[in-house]
Amino acid sequence: MAQHAQALSTIEGYSGYGPEQGNEALRQAIAETIYKNMGINNSEIFVTDGTQSDIARLEMLFGSNMTMAVQDPSFPAYVDSSVIIGQAGKFEEESGNYEKIVCMKCDFENNFFPDLSTTPRTDIIFFCSPNNPTAHAASYSQLHTENHFLLLPS
Repeated sequence: MAQHAQALSTIEGYSGYGPEQGNEALRQAIAETIYKNMGINNSEIFVTDGTQSDIARLEMLFGSNMTMAVQDPSFPAYVDSSVIIGQAGKFEEESGNYEKIVCMKCDFENNFFPDLSTTPRTDIIFFCSPNNPTAHAASYSQLHTENHFLLLPS
């Protein structure tokens, strides 16, 4: 990988934009190394140009009428992308939030994990562990609770 990256910095090695799913050799190496004996092949692996772009693409895929929940605090791109595509709704001065974005408080008082029992149903929940910017990693028990919450019928 280092050799490939170094080659891209030369006139001979630069190849411009790569395939939309990511470099095939890299996807193959990921399949063989990380997903060995799991039945996952390189066509099921997607290598992107970064989280910020992926967040915006996901939000655009769902459209501007979706609702979403984010951890508070959270990576700014979740909210920023929503504002840019017109999904966030009006800014509410009193709360400091947007009308179509549910902010799930994550602080010392709740062990940096949202209280899902008070989180209303939304189309998307952006949950990042370890959290950016707090760096708190959810425990197995917390993830199990969240997974159960996500699978409950609305």
